[in-house]
Amino acid sequence: RGSRATSPDGSNGNGARRRANSGAKGGDSGDNLTRVRVAVRCRPFSADEADQQCVISMKEQLTTVLDPAYFEYREALGASAPIDEAQFRRDFTFDSCFWSHEAEHLNHPSPRVRPRRQGGEDDEAIGHASQEVVFEELGRPMVNAAMKGINSSLFAYGQTGSGKTYTMLGDIGVSNPEEGNDADKASVLSPETAINDPSPSALGESELPEHSGVIPRICDALFHSTRGLQAQIQITFVEVYNEQLFDLIRAPGGDASDPPPLKVREDNEKGPYAPDATLVTVTNNVEVRRLLALGLAARTTAATRMNDESSRSHAIFTVILRMAPAGDDAVESLTSKIHLVDLAGSERGNSTGVRGERLREANNINRSLSTLGDVIKALGNQANKATKRHSQRSFVPYRNSILTWLLKDSLGGSALTCLLAAVSPLADSYGETLTTLRFVQRAKLISNDDNVNADSNPNAVIARLRAEVKQLKEQLA
Repeated sequence: RGSRATSPDGSNGNGARRRANSGAKGGDSGDNLTRVRVAVRCRPFSADEADQQCVISMKEQLTTVLDPAYFEYREALGASAPIDEAQFRRDFTFDSCFWSHEAEHLNHPSPRVRPRRQGGEDDEAIGHASQEVVFEELGRPMVNAAMKGINSSLFAYGQTGSGKTYTMLGDIGVSNPEEGNDADKASVLSPETAINDPSPSALGESELPEHSGVIPRICDALFHSTRGLQAQIQITFVEVYNEQLFDLIRAPGGDASDPPPLKVREDNEKGPYAPDATLVTVTNNVEVRRLLALGLAARTTAATRMNDESSRSHAIFTVILRMAPAGDDAVESLTSKIHLVDLAGSERGNSTGVRGERLREANNINRSLSTLGDVIKALGNQANKATKRHSQRSFVPYRNSILTWLLKDSLGGSALTCLLAAVSPLADSYGETLTTLRFVQRAKLISNDDNVNADSNPNAVIARLRAEVKQLKEQLA
């Protein structure tokens, strides 16, 4: 098993945090609280699923799941028999609904539950949500927040085979270095060669592929936004496998085939972090995609009954943006982090058919996801108590899993947070789909602080103090 990873150093220097001016106001204190944003995306059928029933529909912010029993009743009673469709429907409301299923595969029996275009007529199918649409809706606000010094996080959650990794990574424009030719392998052999090798054999195009996911698009947008500014962009890439943290972009060599797990520390200033994780400075999206390819080759995957390349670990890709003051007169420098988390899929042993080591992995995956659910539930209870003016706070079990401990600030701290639920349209996945949607629905109760991470510019402070001293001397004279 190969593993590597990165957890950010999390350092904000010795600078202070201050409230952002953007975000929804919460409570009576005037603090800027931003509710966790929740979105859902429905994937298309695969080639061998084209004859299956689609049980999901969307209209604006409404996602409807139809119980497959409806089709059985319809077939048994006949097309003309009256059936109360409402008792078979489950409705969920989210901030964003992305319909990435093909309209030609619709098998809904009634126009009332067909996907619809936002603001369109009842019989008009909803438009296809491409990778770019998902980025503009979820990723672009994170880029804008980072430019203001505000941390942000995006979690992709759902059952195995629901399209989480495609949404987060998509087509990065480079093949697996372990399967490519010698030139491909050389270009992504290590973080150093991935950055310094000018050869375009593995990845020479600076333009993003059409099907690039949220992660490469966010990095590309940051490069464009910081062009001409004094800015530094660094990345880390880690995975949580069997409740241990591993570096995904560590240079090979020595015992790289069985690397030791990273230790997680907690600091009053930094919060939880992995001090030994590899931190790489990048300057363009080609370097980012090469490092992504390096990390993906090391990430733990395995074949299950539901997915030929099922992720057996939670991958955490972190982007750290540091922007220096624009000039000597500028008072503050800004530091921000973007956590992009591709969670392993929730699993049921009888559905995936895993045994032995795969079953142990599945148990650890479900354990960490269960802890994530407990954390979200506890944070939601805290939000309810705050609304009801109760002073008692619920215990939040962050330390029950390394995943929730490492991402403590993203879940209940000072960050803009988004949770994306990836769901399958299959009738066979009805139970898992309901579980996923109910899980992420609870996250809508959580509110975080959107603090700005600002460090004082010593040059500006010194200049200001000297000016004050000069002014006082002139007054005394």
